[in-house]
Amino acid sequence: MRFTLQLKVLSLFILLITKFTLKAQDKRVLDSLTNIIEHTSDNDLKIETLLKRSDVYPLALSERAEQDILQAEKIALADSNYKRLAEVYNFYGYLLRALGNNQKAITVFGKSRAAAISGDRVTLKGHAEQNMGTTYASLAQNDSALYWLDEAYRTYSSVENTKTQFFLNVVASKGLLYNNVGKYDLAIIEFDKAIALYGSDTENRILSGIYGNKGNALNLMHKHEDAIDNYIKALKINEKYKDSARIMYNLNNIGLLFSNLNDYQTAKKYHLRALTIAKRLGYDERNPYYNMNLAQDYKGLQRIDSAYINFKKALEIAASIDNDSWRAVTYRNYGNFLLTQKDYKAAEEYLTKALKIFEVIQNITEIASVKSSLASIKIENNKLGEAQTFLNSVDSLKGVGYLRPMTTAIANQVAIEYDSIIGNKDSLLVNYKRQLTLLDSLYNQNEKMAVLKAEANYQIERQELLHQIEVQKSKQKRITTLIFAIILAGIAIIILIVMVLKRRQAKLLHTAQLEQLEQEHLLNLANTLSQAEQDERKNIAHKLHDEVGNLLSIAQLNVSQLATSGGIQETGQQAKLQATSRVLGEITESIRTISHSLMPIALEKFGLKPALQDLVSLLNTSDDIHVEVIIDGIDDTTLWPAQLPLTIYRMVNEVLNNILKHAKAGNILLQIIELENAVTVYIEDDGIGYSDTANTKNGRGLVMLKNSIEYCKGMIEISKAPNGGTFVFAEIPTHID
Repeated sequence: MRFTLQLKVLSLFILLITKFTLKAQDKRVLDSLTNIIEHTSDNDLKIETLLKRSDVYPLALSERAEQDILQAEKIALADSNYKRLAEVYNFYGYLLRALGNNQKAITVFGKSRAAAISGDRVTLKGHAEQNMGTTYASLAQNDSALYWLDEAYRTYSSVENTKTQFFLNVVASKGLLYNNVGKYDLAIIEFDKAIALYGSDTENRILSGIYGNKGNALNLMHKHEDAIDNYIKALKINEKYKDSARIMYNLNNIGLLFSNLNDYQTAKKYHLRALTIAKRLGYDERNPYYNMNLAQDYKGLQRIDSAYINFKKALEIAASIDNDSWRAVTYRNYGNFLLTQKDYKAAEEYLTKALKIFEVIQNITEIASVKSSLASIKIENNKLGEAQTFLNSVDSLKGVGYLRPMTTAIANQVAIEYDSIIGNKDSLLVNYKRQLTLLDSLYNQNEKMAVLKAEANYQIERQELLHQIEVQKSKQKRITTLIFAIILAGIAIIILIVMVLKRRQAKLLHTAQLEQLEQEHLLNLANTLSQAEQDERKNIAHKLHDEVGNLLSIAQLNVSQLATSGGIQETGQQAKLQATSRVLGEITESIRTISHSLMPIALEKFGLKPALQDLVSLLNTSDDIHVEVIIDGIDDTTLWPAQLPLTIYRMVNEVLNNILKHAKAGNILLQIIELENAVTVYIEDDGIGYSDTANTKNGRGLVMLKNSIEYCKGMIEISKAPNGGTFVFAEIPTHID
């Protein structure tokens, strides 16, 4: 009693909270609709507005929504307005279904159908029939669901120019229903009907769900190539519309396909991507499939601890949601996992829970699968009578509904184990022939990889037992079949490898193209900046050499003339004029040196070869060092990259300066040779040799030099020469594609 009172108080509190937390936008809509209801005298408009207002209320205010619907019903009945009455009952059925009262919802949808018939409203009659079908499906009353969905399709077909969407809803609902009960061949027929309804509109957003569900059916029938084709179609549509939720479902389904092929590593990759999106969207706590699928992958990878963790998480989610089908699948998978770990007691507990739910929702293929697993447990526990009961039940189910090929194969294998234990050779032979027939039917282009992998665990045992049963002719046939299967498997593996390699190659090509575009962009940008820098250097060098240098030369000449003219007699003044002349000369020389370093005048006016010869001639005027120069080619550099001559000149200048400053050398060899598509520079001295310490301390110019050469796609090597000095070798391409 006290608990009931507390529950009522809590419900009232939630209702008050909901009332005061209505979105501002919804409140404005409610106020507008209320204003129409209170002031209109048009009953048809009042009914329409009452239904709209009932649809705006949140589920927590369902009592108000129900009041609006019942008021609309009263007006429609008084006016004998059957069109509106049919709409009223449809709205009422939706509300009841949302509240979980499916049985009452069916009754109300039935009233909607009767009103539509009375008012000769055929389309509304189809809506009511479709709603009855989908509601029966949620109650697992599959025969009634199929009956009313078929009625809805016939009703829509009787109306000219019926919207495609109406047919699509019915067909898609039938396909999902067949999927849920394991009749995958019939589900595919319905999904194909839905796809055909869209004709050439192959990228319609709604089609992504149809392709995904069709892929699920094909996957469960082990038609993997067709399944992946439908998954990819769905994925492309969802990526086009950036539909994260549906992309998540597609990735999860692709992972299941690879799991069925025993490629658990690839399956895990797709399932992790799906789980990442699910967490971002908040779906991971509302659906156990993501963790359950990961658990299956970890089991296949023999990472048992990780499998346990993900199964436990899936079980927690399954227990917290109101979805019997998901809960049953979670129990079944966890039970089968425990069976592989030989925890027979816990496995039987969870499989029994799953069986009870599957029997309620009448999923024949799942019932057979679970009973096969339970029979296997009974055999392990030496309860052969109970095992026989389960096996007989599975055998009887084969004629009732569609069973997945692998479900049948597993059931046959359990029966073979049972017959082997009890020594029933006749039954053993029958079951082996069944198994062989089933396996032979599975060896086709779409299924060979999955079947070969799934059956590998007992292939040897099967051959040994068949040898004891079959005659020599049968043995030869078996060997031929095995060879054929191996050939098919080899072809399949080759095709799979080629597909993977092509896919990887396409991805690498795409990445390389992107990197090339980025490099070209950076190169163009660097070229532009480099050219701008060279132009600015050239401009400054010309101004220093031609303008500032000339002005300083004139000033020096004037001072010299003044000093020698005799106009100034004082000795002190004469000394100052001579000192000023010397300073002006030094400034002029410094200006020329700076101008030359910014842009060598000889390089610009006469070219690379004369500029280098001029540089060497200048060094050879010194008595302390001798430079021997060998230059082959480089007479015409007009076809080279614009910055290359200056780079080579600066490299030679920088190395020679370093030798003069640090090497204590007496002789230098400079050798420059132009090849077909490159130019090589070799410089060697007989000094004290290359030092890492000196290079670190004074080699800032060398670092910049290396960067410049690498920018030109060249290479440079600096090391100790055999004679104890230092040699520098560089090779730079003269033509860059």
